[in-house]
Amino acid sequence: QDQIVLQLFACMDKIWQANDFDFRLSLFNVVQTQERCGFIEMITESETLREIESRSGTIKGSLGESALYDWLRLHNTTDREFRIALENLSYSCAAYCVATYILGIGDRHNDNIMVKQSGHLFHIDFGKYLGDTQKFGWFNRDRAPFVFTKQMLYAMSDRGTSNDALHRFVDLCCNAFCTLRENSSLLLLLLSHLCSSNVLNLNYDAVRFVYDRLSPFSNYAHNIAHFTELIVDSLNSTWTTFNFLIHTFAQTTGSTSSSNTMPIGTTLSFVPKTYTIATDGKIKSAHVVSYDKRTHPTKHYLYKLKVEREIIDDAIMMHNQNTKRLYITYHYRTYNEFYEFFERLNRQFPLSGLDLKFSRQTEDKIVAQRRVSDINDFLANLFRLTNEVVEVS
Repeated sequence: QDQIVLQLFACMDKIWQANDFDFRLSLFNVVQTQERCGFIEMITESETLREIESRSGTIKGSLGESALYDWLRLHNTTDREFRIALENLSYSCAAYCVATYILGIGDRHNDNIMVKQSGHLFHIDFGKYLGDTQKFGWFNRDRAPFVFTKQMLYAMSDRGTSNDALHRFVDLCCNAFCTLRENSSLLLLLLSHLCSSNVLNLNYDAVRFVYDRLSPFSNYAHNIAHFTELIVDSLNSTWTTFNFLIHTFAQTTGSTSSSNTMPIGTTLSFVPKTYTIATDGKIKSAHVVSYDKRTHPTKHYLYKLKVEREIIDDAIMMHNQNTKRLYITYHYRTYNEFYEFFERLNRQFPLSGLDLKFSRQTEDKIVAQRRVSDINDFLANLFRLTNEVVEVS
């Protein structure tokens, strides 16, 4: 079933691409080798929504709105990276809302919806499809037309600061839906040919199901209004959030959260992956150039860090011996994050002599100005140390 659903997703993507729409789908390969056995391609640098939400706590993560936004912010430290990640989230989420609705994909919860660090959202596990919904006894658990939550909108709208985010998302969904409807013959033909594959629930009733989903009305304006209503219904569905919460409780009972199984000391809490000189270049200098006040969720200051990296340019390696060049990036960090970094270095290199004053003072402008000086003194002393300490840092 997974293999067939992914083939249909790929067909939809080709239709969109042929009509100049790139919805940034993350498709993966599935190969069946025998009954209930096969291979699934791994998509790296991705986590399920449940894993993302669990970082903020079981209840707060499932019921709150900021978990996905915070996770994307964590993995996209520059403003440009973060803006692209939010765009990727909007486009891919719109495509999967349309695709899962048309194919009647059921059993949607926060453990079979995943997000890449680049913002690309994608679905996995298609055991329920073509109108076969997941039930709890006689009760239908798939109550919303598709999964589109306030948590997703919160991230797309940059913490709710963009009033146009929902309108843009509706436009993306309607473009995706109407494009498939206008080219429905190709999709229905593929589905009809697949009916001979002897796969469960794949028959001509399934073709009729998809046909009905693609053609609710003959009028273009009615189709736009119809799908917009589906988006609003999904966004306002409290059952989706409740279903996420139930699933999270069920999965975490008697097991350890993935965030607690990571070896202590391997990464920093605000940079949950490892970087190397080979992949990201050697940092030549770093210093704070300014600071900004933020008020969400409470008042605090972010310090803008300018980082100069020396990287090897493979493109000119064949023609010029001097293949190194400087690459400048900017990152925002809190004072607590700088202090966590300082403490980690002191534990690993106790004789380094590094110092960074820390006190839990009220966050205000005077304290922020003083901390800029303290951080820059710490960074300057760090780069004066031996290569062993600097390169590990």
